[in-house]
Amino acid sequence: MFEIAVSGPNVFKRHTFSKADIIVGSSRANDLPLRHPFVSRQHARFFWNNGFFVQDLDSKNGTFVNGNRVHGTVALGTIDDIDIGPFTLTLVPHNRLGDGAGESDVRPVTPAEQKFLSSIRTKPTDAQRRLAYADWLAARGDELKAEILRMQEKLRAFPLSIAGSGELNALLSALPKSETWWKVLLTRSAIENCGPAFAGRCPKNWDALHPSEEANLRTCDVCKEQVLYALTAAEAKKQVKAGGRLVMDPEIPRKGKELPRDTGKMVPAPTPPPQRKR
Repeated sequence: MFEIAVSGPNVFKRHTFSKADIIVGSSRANDLPLRHPFVSRQHARFFWNNGFFVQDLDSKNGTFVNGNRVHGTVALGTIDDIDIGPFTLTLVPHNRLGDGAGESDVRPVTPAEQKFLSSIRTKPTDAQRRLAYADWLAARGDELKAEILRMQEKLRAFPLSIAGSGELNALLSALPKSETWWKVLLTRSAIENCGPAFAGRCPKNWDALHPSEEANLRTCDVCKEQVLYALTAAEAKKQVKAGGRLVMDPEIPRKGKELPRDTGKMVPAPTPPPQRKR
């Protein structure tokens, strides 16, 4: 069993497969359909043969591993990025598949870690649950994720810290693409493009929103509007143009008039003027 994490235009999903040989392409009949004009009907094949491999199926626009075009069959590791059209796929092994699977092919999210993640999903704004998870990560040598969680809690106490926001964004940007799902799940980024009522920034954060089946879409329980976690500049510009709420991934360069300018500050809701007595 293994998962493939897919990120692309308005998409971020993790697909689980119980068999060790799947076909990816634009046809709905495939094991993993990717609907886009740049994706061939049967674009690529992922399979296990004493290791994971990807095979390009004579696609028109090609399959790329870490930026290099696949010719024939290429072996895959768990941190490799596979680009198919506008989509980036990352292999997430669950457990050993067949004889010869090495320790690198075990599930990266252990049952113990899953308990922390499930607990945080239940109450995402609970600082103690996040800090307990950070201690657990640090004890296992994952200092980067631990520091991200701790920095988030520091900024909860000092939300106007520009320096702190910049440091947190640098830590988030240091995560590999294979950990995008983790970043989207646990970020506490501010919501932007909320209109004049909040000067463009909502006083809520991403972690306070109601989750949906789409990992990068959540709903505000106050205004009932959907909020998109934008992974690319193109997604962000499209969301802003449509007047939608969004969270900007820290790796998106804020260039051009289409994107909101981030000051690093949380803008509080304006105080309404006093009512005149009649």
